[in-house]
This record gives sequence, C-alpha cells and structure tokens, in this order.
Amino acid sequence: NPSAKYDASGAGVINIITRASHQSSASVDVNTGSYGRGGVRARGTYVVNPALRLGLNVNAQHSDGYRAHNRLDLYNVDGRADYQWKSGNVFLNLQHEDERLQLPGTLSQAQLDANRRQAQPGSQADFNNFATDIVHFGARQSLSSDWAVEGDITSRTANGEFRLSGGSGTQDRRVYGFTPRLIGALPVWGGQSAQLTVGSDIYLSEYRLVSAFGEQINNQQTYDGYSQAVIPLVPDAGLTAAVRYGEVHNHPRDSFTFTTAQPSTAHTVTPSSGPFWDVPSGPAVLRLP
Repeated sequence: NPSAKYDASGAGVINIITRASHQSSASVDVNTGSYGRGGVRARGTYVVNPALRLGLNVNAQHSDGYRAHNRLDLYNVDGRADYQWKSGNVFLNLQHEDERLQLPGTLSQAQLDANRRQAQPGSQADFNNFATDIVHFGARQSLSSDWAVEGDITSRTANGEFRLSGGSGTQDRRVYGFTPRLIGALPVWGGQSAQLTVGSDIYLSEYRLVSAFGEQINNQQTYDGYSQAVIPLVPDAGLTAAVRYGEVHNHPRDSFTFTTAQPSTAHTVTPSSGPFWDVPSGPAVLRLP
C-alpha cells in the first residue's frame, strides 16, 4: 500500500513507498455527515505466505439526500487473491455492487422558489436500482529474460430496474473481454533494445432495455489487434511506431425502429508513429505522436 514519510526539516513529503506490504493488516473507517449521510468501510489483507495474498474490502454507504425522496443506499464487496512465482503471477478479483437510489424528479423554477428540497409531485415512487457483478482474472508469465505473455479475462454483468414518471422498466448489460498481450525486447545497436508489444482486445457485449417505449436490444462484438515498437536511435531518444486494426459488429433490434435485425459492421486501420525522448534526469517521457 502506498505510504509517505513526512520530514519536518524539509517541510514536505520526501519518500513514497509503493511496494506491497508483506504483513497482514486490517482497518475500519466510519464516516458521517449532513443530510443523513453515514457509512462504514472495512479493509483487510491476509498474507498466507510470500506467494499467496488475499484481500477483502467491504463498503456500505447511506444518505437521505438534500431533497425529499432522494435516499441512496450503496453496498460494495470486493475480494482479490494474488499468487506469484519466480517467473510470473496470477490474480482473481471478484466484485459485487448494489446501488439503490430514489429519484425526486425535476422541479420548475416556481417549485424551486417555493421549496427547493421538495420532490416533484408524482415522483414519490420513482427510483433507479442497479446490481453489478465483476469478475477479473489476470496472468503474466515470463518466457525468457526478455519476453513475457500476459492477459486478462473479464466479465461484467449489470442488472437494473427503474421507475420514471409513472413508467417502469429494466436495463441489463453483459460484457465479456479477453485481452492477451506478448511483450518483449529485441537487441538493436549500441547495447540497446527495441521494446515490442503485440496484442488483441476482444469484447462481446449484450444490452437489453425494456421501457414504456418497448424493447431495445443490441448485441455487439469488438475485435482489435495491435502492435507497437519503441526503437531507440540514440541514447534516450528514438522512434515509436504502431498500428491497430479494429472491427465492430452490431446487431440492434427494438420494437419501434429496428423491428427486424439489421446488423452492421465497421472496421478501421490506424497507423501512428513519432519520435520520443526520455528525460535523463527523471522519469518524465516526452512522446510526440
């Protein structure tokens, strides 16, 4: 966990440590405020052994809101496991969030002048609730001293229900992703190495909205492939060259515009290149596209 050391003689922060702690820890924070605001956040890390580390964050927040019928309840649970070995590591992150929000509606100027905290008449039953589940798995494996393969697999599911101006509905979205990458270095000249990255981003998404207007659906597939080379020409300076191919497929359907499936496809190729200069005295890097 990041931490800082304060030096009174220097009147400032002189040291920032970003290395992960090798000790188990736990903490609890409680907050409160005006308009019924309050919450609790608990965090814990358990170091099973030097290779395995477990973490859990729990967060619960509540607020009555400034206006009538504006209550917010938010709950979040986030768990993570990290395992590492000599040549690589993996992690698994699981997260669940539940948000429940009352909607007071929009007021006219006359209503604002009379009582800006009131709810719009007829909106006393309006709300917007969402539940989100996220799964994120990542891994990295060194193939040699210069090459490594890494990637992420993700899943995000969001299910919502709402009521607005007397009409109710549901909104659901699912997104699945796979992003593998190959990263390495090739010797060039003068003892320097060119940094190479080759990867792909694949996302599949499903969207469905049901409201008073009817049903809207769109299934989308996105495929990207890219490569990038950072080539030194002289110490601390060189060229960056990259190219990305992107392709997207949409399959929309609804009950009033796209009453029959009308799929569409689009693709693009984007090359880019330019010089870079690494500032020798610090970590700053100047890259010109």
